[in-house]
Amino acid sequence: MAKMNLRRAALPAAALALVLALAGAALLRPRPVFLVEAGFAPALRAAAAVPGAPGWTIAEFDPRTGPPAGGRRYGFIISTVAESGEGGGAAGVKSSGEKSPESGKDGGAAGMTMGGEAATAAAPAGPPRVHRDLQRRGGGDSGFPLALDPWLVFRRHSLDPPTRERLEARGGAGGFPLLAGGDPEAVRAWAAQDLQERPGVFPSAPEIWQERMRLLPRDGRFQRGALTYTWEDVWPRLFGPESAWVYAPLSRLQALPGSRTSLLEGRRFPDRQGWNEYGIQARILWALPLGGRTGRRDVQAAAEWLRRADTQTLIAGALKWAPAHGAARPVNPLALAAQREWLGSSYVWEAR
Repeated sequence: MAKMNLRRAALPAAALALVLALAGAALLRPRPVFLVEAGFAPALRAAAAVPGAPGWTIAEFDPRTGPPAGGRRYGFIISTVAESGEGGGAAGVKSSGEKSPESGKDGGAAGMTMGGEAATAAAPAGPPRVHRDLQRRGGGDSGFPLALDPWLVFRRHSLDPPTRERLEARGGAGGFPLLAGGDPEAVRAWAAQDLQERPGVFPSAPEIWQERMRLLPRDGRFQRGALTYTWEDVWPRLFGPESAWVYAPLSRLQALPGSRTSLLEGRRFPDRQGWNEYGIQARILWALPLGGRTGRRDVQAAAEWLRRADTQTLIAGALKWAPAHGAARPVNPLALAAQREWLGSSYVWEAR
């Protein structure tokens, strides 16, 4: 009788142990996730709210520290901070807690502020990261682009597109380019155009970049006082009576009211004479594999969903960027112009 009572008493304990073991196994099982740079999470959530999207968790991370390391997770990191070499796709994302070269107080030139606005931290001096034929090969297995924030030369409809000679002329006769010289990111973008030796080839010595950035606002081609101008100082001159152009990222213009942007057109920075291919500078929103489980069926399905034109239409539309997919629908004419320049380019470069 005593043995029977002991067996009866042991049954609930064994059942509880089994339940706990199953629960523990469920907790330890790798789980799919989209790890998203904080400023871009609303855009991905908007796309994921549409029927047919993967029912994965969307977890945010601070771009200043990178996505959290470790954890039993797999899926994709959605971020503008990617590590790669010339000619390659994104090879990964910093996740050690070290600040990336583009990151700064508010997420840096390659990130977004926590409110989703473009950050304006100091841009580093050094060669950019170049990707060739990215729009055609899609980035390969190491990652692929979802949306872009390209730099274009913007002007009012009433003005003709400037030539390379016009943008490089000193003295301001017949118009001049506007420079937000107080923003190192803007100075660095101009320096990249000056220092590009041939299509997609830039000098590697940091001191060359530092010297070019130091001298650029003072070289006589820009408006008077360019060294201390902010972007807010630039806009009244762009929309004023003068003949003026501005080299700026699409996101800067998209932050203006629609009544203003409807007056503008954007084109790529004009090429040097004799060049037979062209590229653009852009921030790229990457989808980067996480957890080394790219062969799983759910990961492949999620990758196909991220690559789809309708998905990228929603993501880029929420950001007012240009979608990477050629069949995606840009949110407005400025984004359409940026998408066309991206699709026609031979290479794209990111500041780093």
